[in-house]
Amino acid sequence: MKTDFNWCVMSFFKKLMDTPFAFSKCPATQKELALIEFPLVMTCDTRTLGRSNLIGFFFMVAMGLLLGWMLVALEIPMEMIILFVMLWGLICLSALRTTLGTLEATGCWTVTLDRSGLDWRSPDEALEASFFLPLSRIECIGTERTWAPGPFYDCLYTNVIILMDGSRFYPPSRAMINTNKIHVGLQKLGKPYRITHIRPIKLKGNRAGQ
Repeated sequence: MKTDFNWCVMSFFKKLMDTPFAFSKCPATQKELALIEFPLVMTCDTRTLGRSNLIGFFFMVAMGLLLGWMLVALEIPMEMIILFVMLWGLICLSALRTTLGTLEATGCWTVTLDRSGLDWRSPDEALEASFFLPLSRIECIGTERTWAPGPFYDCLYTNVIILMDGSRFYPPSRAMINTNKIHVGLQKLGKPYRITHIRPIKLKGNRAGQ
């Protein structure tokens, strides 16, 4: 499952400010449902996303430098420091490639939800594939527990679209599209919200029961 870290952070702060369409482990509120109008259209242009990704890249570089300095200060063996630098460098390189690819692209994502289904149009198929998900294929909105180590293990959840065949559908995460707003829109279209606490994601990335 791809996870949109930027949107998770945004949802957290929106929840703190009691604004609509933040993630919540419960059905949509009447306030949220009243704000939804169809067709529900959301857009995100590549330039805006690219700039956000660039800020995230520089943040990752700064974090890497800080962590590296801490490892040196703690007199961690040089072999471990070199391994950390190599791994962190690969992560930063991947983030930089994604950022440059987004900045080079032109256009915007256009996501439309109406009574026919969810239409997801990407500005560039090399970035992300476009698709159409008919409303008739969607059974409900579920909530599942995601994998996380430590004391936060039992409090990390995400909403997911459950299809009629029982499979789980995760909208693409590259664009900063408010997927929680899509979930609320689906509820207004008559799709129920159900708590489906499945087993957590395994470390190898496969989901139990699928």
